[in-house]
Parts: sequence; C-alpha cells; structure tokens
Amino acid sequence: MMNTIMEAAEALGKLIAESEERKNATQSADALRNDNEASEIMARYGEIRQEEMAKLQAKEPTKEELENFQKLMQDEFKKLAENPVISAYIEANKAYDALVKRVNGVLAYYINGEDQSEGCGGNCSSCSGCH
Repeated sequence: MMNTIMEAAEALGKLIAESEERKNATQSADALRNDNEASEIMARYGEIRQEEMAKLQAKEPTKEELENFQKLMQDEFKKLAENPVISAYIEANKAYDALVKRVNGVLAYYINGEDQSEGCGGNCSSCSGCH
C-alpha cells in the first residue's frame, strides 16, 4: 500500500509542477527578476518595511503606531501592485497558492474528513494583508 500511496503522491506532484498555475508563477517570477524597474520597486518596498519594523521593535508600539504601520504598508503595497510586472507576479502566485491550498484541502478531507481549504494558509508571500 505504501508504494501505491507514494506513486500517487509523485504523480500528483508532477501534475502540480506541470500546471498552468505553476508555469505562470514561474514565468512571472522570471519576468520580475529581469525587470529593473520592478526589482527596484520591490527592493524599496522591502527597505521601507524593514525600516518601519525596526522602529516598532525598538520600543513597545502603541495601538495607533501599529495601525499607522499597517496603513503605511497597505499604501506601499498598493503602489507596488500598480506596476504591471509586479501585479502579474502577485496574481500568478495567488492562483498557484490557491491551487495548492485546494489540493491540500481535498487531501485533508479524505484523510481526516475535514475540509481545511478555507482560512489563512500562513504563507504571506502572495497576501495583500492580514484579515
């Protein structure tokens, strides 16, 4: 039985790797890496995030400071998403993450009898913000 399970897992992995969602995610990541403007925008976003996080971690932030940080990062993310290369990257990764999440939900359902495809998956790479 173990061999059958492992063969099915291998086949599923290959199907996911060959999916349009995976291909689009890979192509959009390549396009992002090769686009100087998009790379600079992403780098600047990372710098702003890092600087602002350092300010918050240097002390016990107030609720207002945390809210301001969240608003700033949402505003910066909106600017980031205005770039067509970055926007395509974000959308492609959302679609790929959704596929993987659905597959995991189906597996969980048949293993445990529970559908776990809803809610936060914990991977923030394609997220536009928490709740």
